[in-house]
Amino acid sequence: MTIKQRGGIFGRNPTFNDVTIEGSFNLGTASFDNLTVDTDTLYVDAANDRVGVNTSSPVTTLESNTTGNGLPASSGTAQANGAFRISSTGTTGIIDIGPNGGAPWIQATDRTDLSQGYTLSLNPNGGNVSIGSGNLVVASGNGIDFSATSGTGTSELFDDYEEGTWTPVIIGGTTAGTGTYSQQDGVYTKVGNLVTVSCYLAFTAHTGTGHMKVSGLPFAGVGSSVDFQAGATQAQYINAGTSATQLAASVVTTASNISLYGFVNNAAKVATQVNASGSGSQLAITLTYRTS
Repeated sequence: MTIKQRGGIFGRNPTFNDVTIEGSFNLGTASFDNLTVDTDTLYVDAANDRVGVNTSSPVTTLESNTTGNGLPASSGTAQANGAFRISSTGTTGIIDIGPNGGAPWIQATDRTDLSQGYTLSLNPNGGNVSIGSGNLVVASGNGIDFSATSGTGTSELFDDYEEGTWTPVIIGGTTAGTGTYSQQDGVYTKVGNLVTVSCYLAFTAHTGTGHMKVSGLPFAGVGSSVDFQAGATQAQYINAGTSATQLAASVVTTASNISLYGFVNNAAKVATQVNASGSGSQLAITLTYRTS
């Protein structure tokens, strides 16, 4: 190693104004407050156990403000001489993280203010994103955007998935009444604005009167006055109506319950009545309807 002095004073503890090192430089156990390499300066904040590159006041354990070698900002090709870079100029910034020489890598770039959010690209060169353990948590109102695919729909944002249970209850359209149940089971799955519900009821008596309905839906329906979202039913000891040959369930417009109807061949449907139900009645329903 050759040290060239420029205006320094040699002694027991020599000091130098400017030192050029030709060859390797090994610090060993030496300590320093800052070190300039080429045009970049490494600062050590010993009091707070922080290191800064081109910033003398790092606010995190390691903070870099440099345009040194690393992954490129937008070309998508990793450089072999760098695997990590944080770069900022004014109000713009870039974060590149990747292996030495190739994908996969993470890139955050092309934003005017990183404190307000940024575009994050994962594996822009191809490949998959895997989560070994844990979940991908999306903030409410956000989701997976499929707008890059072709389509003519009004929305391509998958922003909701939910599954759970609900308690089905028989009510009458005129008088709600109460029932004597031996079983009330309900489950649902919501994907986007579509809800699929299934329920099973077993009851021996009911005091309600009027149009027979099942209340307790996890979400209210949505639609216009002509919407009629029907599902499949299976029943025992329930009178669908005079001359009715088929029992069907539906969620009509913005209702929060399921309405039961009997269908007659070549005639108008009839509303199933609560007081038409007999002892030992059973009802199973599965249907899908739209919600907001």
